[in-house]
Amino acid sequence: MNFRIITYIDTLGMMAGLWRRRADMPGTPGVLPLREWRDGAGHDLPVLAAGKDAWHGARNVINRVQRALAADIVAAARIEALQPATVQPWGKDVEAAEFDTFLLPLATNPGCFNYCGSATMHLPVGHLVWLNAAMPHSASNFGLHPRYHLVIEVKKPEVA
Repeated sequence: MNFRIITYIDTLGMMAGLWRRRADMPGTPGVLPLREWRDGAGHDLPVLAAGKDAWHGARNVINRVQRALAADIVAAARIEALQPATVQPWGKDVEAAEFDTFLLPLATNPGCFNYCGSATMHLPVGHLVWLNAAMPHSASNFGLHPRYHLVIEVKKPEVA
């Protein structure tokens, strides 16, 4: 299995902030880091940090994902933008043995697809989906509007 729908997460509170910050994601695919893994812990980047410019909607969605997964540590989080008429190159995550990868579509269109191994899936907005990042995976946007996904990496539990 290369995709697994986990649950639905309401992302509406995050969307207003996304539209204000989409210019911060240049390139294709554009990436806006929110939390990074360093020194054995997940650290919020300035966009999520406390203060008047903090993106509270994004922090709330990340917290809801963490609760839905019953995860100890959300190691990293980023928003990836895929512009119309583009394809993300195939890749494999070298960290897949240490982290599970989850996708949460924020804005999409019927022409957007994710590929993993031989599986193809259109991810509906708000559906938290596990991705087998150890397999080759890619994404495409054949639609007319950009696609935005929240990508979350969760530290796998230690196995004794």
